Amino acid sequence: MANSNALSVAQNFETFFNGWLVRQERFHQQLVQALRIKCETRREERELTQDSAAIQERLAALSLLNLVRRYGGRIDGKLSELESAMENMKVEMLRALERADKLRRSTVKKLIQTLSQSRQ
Repeated sequence: MANSNALSVAQNFETFFNGWLVRQERFHQQLVQALRIKCETRREERELTQDSAAIQERLAALSLLNLVRRYGGRIDGKLSELESAMENMKVEMLRALERADKLRRSTVKKLIQTLSQSRQ
């Protein structure tokens, strides 16, 4: 009887240990996937930051021209060019914001997918 008890304990421990190993492997896979997502997101964030900085630099230059427009009238008849450039800036800024929103959505989706895989 003591022998069958010891065998039962050993089987229970083996079952527990194997389950624990499976959970640890899933956790490791999730961690690796989350780190990969983090690296991808950082790379895309750097690109967005660079694009935003370039837009802001161009916007600053246009703001100076806009002040001249407001107080100085036309600069060599280039008023329509300035307005066109400002419209282009608006479009670029909207695109940058949309890309940032898309990045946030895709990051959340990837993380949810990674974490929900462990539930299966």
